[in-house]
Amino acid sequence: MAIYTVYQKKILNYNGLVLENDIVFIKDGVSIIALFSPIIWCLFNKNLFLIPLYLLALLMIPQLDNYLPINISALTIIMIHLIWSFESSEIKRWLYAIRGYNFIKIISSSDIFNAQWKYINSVGNLEKNNITLDRIKQSDINNIKQTAPIMNLFPFNKY
Repeated sequence: MAIYTVYQKKILNYNGLVLENDIVFIKDGVSIIALFSPIIWCLFNKNLFLIPLYLLALLMIPQLDNYLPINISALTIIMIHLIWSFESSEIKRWLYAIRGYNFIKIISSSDIFNAQWKYINSVGNLEKNNITLDRIKQSDINNIKQTAPIMNLFPFNKY
């Protein structure tokens, strides 16, 4: 079972009325992309301001070899990649909080679609809301029910 964190941002018009609710589901776990290349992970998640910080760290780490008697730069770079990989979901949560999203709830589910249905059933009528699947936008929540299985390989997806 995966754990999803739900964040919501209310987009208001000039009268203070809610125009749209943007709901984001962030899956908790280790990112393999962030393990091998944090730059690609940052580009994929549209976190461009983290790239210069990462590059600055990569430029400064080899300078440690001049001051320490052992070669520690390779080990330090590996440790940065491991930490970035294990904390990637926490970095996403932190960035969404900076962008004005509010924490709603935590949902445990087998996949993202079941997490959405659990959230919809717990909150109520969300047909007019946009749901973001960790940066993949869907204009209508009803599209989830209308997707047909590929070549009927999975008969349990029938609606």
